[in-house]
Amino acid sequence: MEKSFAESNGLTLRKIANVIWFALPLIIIIFCLLLSVIISEATVDDFDPVEIESDELYVELYDSYLNESICSLEISFNQNVYEGHVTVSFYDVNENLLETLDLYLTSANYDYEDYDTELRNIFFTVKGNVEYYEIIDYSDIETAEADIANEHEGLLALVFLAVLWGFIRLIYATLITLTALFFSCKQYYVNGHCIIVYAGRMHHYIKIDGRKYTEKNALISFSPITLTAELESGERIDVNIPWFTKRMTLHVDGMLIEPTL
Repeated sequence: MEKSFAESNGLTLRKIANVIWFALPLIIIIFCLLLSVIISEATVDDFDPVEIESDELYVELYDSYLNESICSLEISFNQNVYEGHVTVSFYDVNENLLETLDLYLTSANYDYEDYDTELRNIFFTVKGNVEYYEIIDYSDIETAEADIANEHEGLLALVFLAVLWGFIRLIYATLITLTALFFSCKQYYVNGHCIIVYAGRMHHYIKIDGRKYTEKNALISFSPITLTAELESGERIDVNIPWFTKRMTLHVDGMLIEPTL
């Protein structure tokens, strides 16, 4: 009685599969580390200060009944921008302060390659008849380059999580792969009987002349796994299998027997 496919070639294939499974998280970690280097090189942390190059206020309509002005504001900056807030004070013809507003400005383009330097807010209302205006603060302007940098930071965070997952998976795969390398299946001949002892990751059994006699399933064991059986002729078989190394020993009536395969 020879070993079955699962006990011979199948055991070898499982070892190979475990080695490949071990290599997968290692490849992921290396790829993520390379990706993080590329992203870091592409990220620019130092940006030129944002400055206003020109600005224009358009009073679209003055409603004398409501005493309100409908206005539009356009501002050009010294670099590509896409959104932000500005604080603007508005005055009448006598230079009296009418209102100070926090205006949200946006770009007409949200494609980075087509970003321009102009932001606008159209058709907002101001109390009174606007004649003059003054931009008080424009520090909260988001540049296109800073936006891309923020996206890179988000990608780096994802890469870090992927690397962390890869390391955890690598530790687990290392333990599983090491145990797989010690999978064992030995064949013995005793008094004309073919005895096969199988020790996998979880399954351990004795098979005599093609018939399974004793089986123990243990994924983790802190003591050696013992299997016993008895031949028809009365001899007692004792098998001792260390959980991690799987270096099995077989005794027949206390006598150590060497495997034939």
